[in-house]
Amino acid sequence: MTRGGGRSSPEPIGARRGVKPASMRVCASSGLRGCGSAATTVHGPVCWWAKIGWVSFKRSRALVDWKSYRITRERAGRWHIAFAVIPEPIPAPGVGGVVGVDRGVTLAVALSTGEMTSPNGSRAKEAERLLRLQRRLARAARGSNRRRKVRTMIGQLKSRDGDRRKDWLEKTSTDLARRFDVTGSRTSTSRP
Repeated sequence: MTRGGGRSSPEPIGARRGVKPASMRVCASSGLRGCGSAATTVHGPVCWWAKIGWVSFKRSRALVDWKSYRITRERAGRWHIAFAVIPEPIPAPGVGGVVGVDRGVTLAVALSTGEMTSPNGSRAKEAERLLRLQRRLARAARGSNRRRKVRTMIGQLKSRDGDRRKDWLEKTSTDLARRFDVTGSRTSTSRP
């Protein structure tokens, strides 16, 4: 996120050094003024947040009929604004296709059609870098700036991996909804 003046900032305006801001805020539309396509600057759309100020952000979709928004900060240091909008439902193909979904541990999803899929894990270079950073973290003194920076870098790697898994999940579920009329999943309870 950038401040209203265009300068890059790790925190929104209003957050003070040493004071940990709330990691999540849920607000109604009344707390956000001037948000939408009309309120834009050279740096993109901007919103006025109460107690924070003008903040510019990147839109992935058009802002239409939103009711509330949520502001979160990830462990990688990224801020995220989510506007609550009810999406249009994905129409069923209408061909009468039925599929069973079996979720597992080794393979994430096995379909009754024989397809098996899992999200891609970390790349080899990312896994090596994560191992090196974890070793650096073990050597860093507690409470030091170096330790804080290393933890942030580890968080960035892990959040990238989490983003990959979330993207795979969204694409797989949307693909199933577009290809099949009925999707069933099996719930298994294992007892020792």
